[in-house]
Amino acid sequence: MEYKGYFIGGLFVRHNYHCHAVNAALLFLVLLWVARDIFLTAFVGEGPTEESECDGFLELAELYAAAGFAIVALLLAVVGLYGVMAYSVAQRTAEIGIRQAIGAQRSDILRLVMGQALRLSLAGIAVGVMAAVGLTRLVAGMLYHTSATDPATYIGISLLFLAVALAASYLPARRATRVDPLQALRSR
Repeated sequence: MEYKGYFIGGLFVRHNYHCHAVNAALLFLVLLWVARDIFLTAFVGEGPTEESECDGFLELAELYAAAGFAIVALLLAVVGLYGVMAYSVAQRTAEIGIRQAIGAQRSDILRLVMGQALRLSLAGIAVGVMAAVGLTRLVAGMLYHTSATDPATYIGISLLFLAVALAASYLPARRATRVDPLQALRSR
């Protein structure tokens, strides 16, 4: 059995996988670890110690796992909101056609659909922030270099979710502006 390995910055990683993705991921982790050591030595003034090496790798692994779950949660929120808005636009095709037939402009229809998405998003963000504030004692031990009640974090994540939600609902809103009033009235 042939083993491949990397020795960078006092860390040796050995494996027997022949997958290029695994090799790239391991190399990336090793390079991040080395960059962390350089940062600590140059800017903080303290280099890594023997006992902090294992802790540093575990912290890095936990950080990447948490970031991965956060990205999956964000993608699920985007797909869910897109699905809700697409279904809503499909159900309201006749209404949108009537609005256009009596003189509504495309910008009015876009504002109508995006307004609905904004209300849904703000309601979801409010529930999420309340749940996060309620669960601060449970997650306080899992946070690194931030407090569980950091307002900048809450505001930043809320704005990120709001921007992503509006971006996800833009496509169904654009589709709603292209509804032909005659087609919509005939289908009803």
